[in-house]
Amino acid sequence: MLNLTLEKRQLCDIQGRLFELALNNGYDCPLFIEAFMNSRAAAALDDVYDRLQWAGEE
Repeated sequence: MLNLTLEKRQLCDIQGRLFELALNNGYDCPLFIEAFMNSRAAAALDDVYDRLQWAGEE
């Protein structure tokens, strides 16, 4: 990976697990991923706000 901060790597992990769940639950993954990445939820994860607390991660 490029020189990502710990927080950015954790965000990638959270999003990756979300996309895995979508696949395992039979969602149309390309459609789901596009919708999610253009959502307010995805934008909020990229905000400077504590994204791990927002996502429920400890």
